[in-house]
Amino acid sequence: MKNKNIFYKILTLGPIGYLPAPGTIATILTGLLIWVIKPQGIYYTVFAFVLFVLTLKPFTKCKKLLEDSDPPEVVMDEVWGTIITFAGILISIKSIILGIVIFRFFDISKIWPINRCEKRKGINGVLMDDVVAGLLANLVLRLCLIWI
Repeated sequence: MKNKNIFYKILTLGPIGYLPAPGTIATILTGLLIWVIKPQGIYYTVFAFVLFVLTLKPFTKCKKLLEDSDPPEVVMDEVWGTIITFAGILISIKSIILGIVIFRFFDISKIWPINRCEKRKGINGVLMDDVVAGLLANLVLRLCLIWI
């Protein structure tokens, strides 16, 4: 492991960040968590805010490790992107499956403007590409749910 401090373990979700396809696994697990607890409305906002607060300190504490790259084992940014994907979406098995697929498409393909965000240095680059991928996925998911 690159660094065994507790903050880095939070960012990697423990061993999940070291599995094959860690970003996809973290996205699926986050989608499953959202499916199980089904937060809606203000509860979703509180859920997202609590996660943000709990993970902000680990990101800032590991700033030096994240200065020049987006290590694949750091998957908390995928969690954030997934949560943004489902913000304001009625949670159903259909929305969860579509949202996971759409978010992973944007996160992996890094199309514009995601690729511009990823080029930023440090924590901003690590987080912003997934935040923008989540925003785009949210928009596309909304359109898909109207048509499907």
